[in-house]
Amino acid sequence: MSETNRRVFLFPGQGAYLPGAMAAFAQHDRVRGVLDEIDRAVPRDAGGVSDLLLRSPGRPLPELLAQDPLGLQLALLGTSVALFGEIADLVEPSDVLVGHSLGEIGALTAAGAWTVGDAARIVAARTDRLAAAAGPDGGMLALSTHAEVAAALVAAADDASVVVAVRNSPRQTVLSGPRAALARIAAAAAALGIATTALASPFAFHHPALAGAAASFRSAIAGLPVRPLRYRVHSPILGRAYRDEDDLAELLARHLVRPVDLLTGIRGLHERGHTVYVECGARDALVAAVRRTVPGVQTLTCLDGSRPGPELIADVRDRLTGPVVPVPVVSLPVGSLVPVPVVSVPVVSVPPCPGLAGSPLVPVVPAPVVPAPVVPAPVLAADPIGAPAPGRAEVIARLRAAYAAALDYPESVFTDEADLEADLGVDSVKQTELLARMSDEFGVLVALADIGLAELATLGRIADAIVARQVAGPGSPVASPAPAPTAVPAPTADRAALLSDLRRTYAGALDYPESVFTETADLEADLGIDSVKQTELLARVSERLPGAPLGRDVPLAELTTLGAIVDFMLRGAAAERG
Repeated sequence: MSETNRRVFLFPGQGAYLPGAMAAFAQHDRVRGVLDEIDRAVPRDAGGVSDLLLRSPGRPLPELLAQDPLGLQLALLGTSVALFGEIADLVEPSDVLVGHSLGEIGALTAAGAWTVGDAARIVAARTDRLAAAAGPDGGMLALSTHAEVAAALVAAADDASVVVAVRNSPRQTVLSGPRAALARIAAAAAALGIATTALASPFAFHHPALAGAAASFRSAIAGLPVRPLRYRVHSPILGRAYRDEDDLAELLARHLVRPVDLLTGIRGLHERGHTVYVECGARDALVAAVRRTVPGVQTLTCLDGSRPGPELIADVRDRLTGPVVPVPVVSLPVGSLVPVPVVSVPVVSVPPCPGLAGSPLVPVVPAPVVPAPVVPAPVLAADPIGAPAPGRAEVIARLRAAYAAALDYPESVFTDEADLEADLGVDSVKQTELLARMSDEFGVLVALADIGLAELATLGRIADAIVARQVAGPGSPVASPAPAPTAVPAPTADRAALLSDLRRTYAGALDYPESVFTETADLEADLGIDSVKQTELLARVSERLPGAPLGRDVPLAELTTLGAIVDFMLRGAAAERG
């Protein structure tokens, strides 16, 4: 196996169910063997997993959530282990298995830690303890936004019953807590234009309130025999691979209260040469998250509903055994990772959990944020004075070369339409920095004040903005639709008055109470204002004082509080006066 084409086999958790989709495997001995072993280990009056999965049409997901949560959890386990069994003979020593939440039990089972029967007993014990301790009103909510924005919404709700539970991709974060509290946060997110989805989950997983269930679960499964692992299994919860000496009963119990960080796990595997991702479960949720997290990867699904399962399995086998298609490895800069600010995530105090090392448990314990290494700007030849402005094709080529060099990406991933953040993982701060470089490179002002970062999400759009500005003349902004200007106070150089003015402006724009905008409150870490919104507001308030406009050299990373912004503006005004 090539150093840059290693494979990852993904085992999904909640939601990975398609009614009747497994029925096409009814005559496959390996699949039936897995499902029959689950039924022998956990006999149920409600019917076996074999009947649940292999009949068509199957029972709908909402019905299982409401009436048979144990059957659903066993079906998720059986589906992933059975599908992996159809391709397990192709797994190589360099490959890795990765589970997501409940999927970690499936991944460990596929790697040989337990028999399928014991894995079913583990899932049954897990479901039973959760049902007894979690209550009927717990749920999970996916938000289409960064983890720090999600954490800020939680902090703004001032409800310690909700926690950040999962980071799936750069723009998908999952919250866990009571459904009523999640509904309030969903309404607040909608007001900010953030899409949300209530997940098909029977419980509020990865929540510190489950500490009691975790202790009981550990006791219930502690006596089950554990065998050495045949394959490497990476845990997005632990942030490392499992080891044979691990106490799996204790670690599985901790899973109930610890957050999942799939985003960091996938980026780490990708940097080590894993560029082929196979989803061993129903639907394609995990490979979709992979595509949003790292560029230029190959993804395969075993049961996504597009074709009968056996046909998809045959296709997966062909592609895993066929000629290796080289996939470039993109080394993502540390600065593109999105840390979860500690101050924005409420930490719920829970009593010590007997039998669990490291109690009390908390929802999110982010790793220290490592400063991004300085990436030298590429040396690009400036256009000579009087030379004809480059055409769009040349602009695109130069943008592609500059962005690839700055980010250590292959140029091929920078297509005209590739979304810099959603597709390539380039965060808004890095985008702003690169736009400033490109303004200097092409001798035009591509400022966010008159366009907005959301409108410059691809190299194609950036190229169009540069070409338009070159036509208008160097440094000339191009008119774009904008709200009618609002009256602003007369410029002032008085610090207290300026600070008060900014406080009113920020509070009005964000619908926050003015009282939260203290001079030292961090706009992002304390108040949840992301860098894009900060840049927009800086453009707006720069009109307040002559000599302090928003230009290309504004040190956004230093202007993290209103006090810092006021001081910056006053220094600019003083310099203007000479």
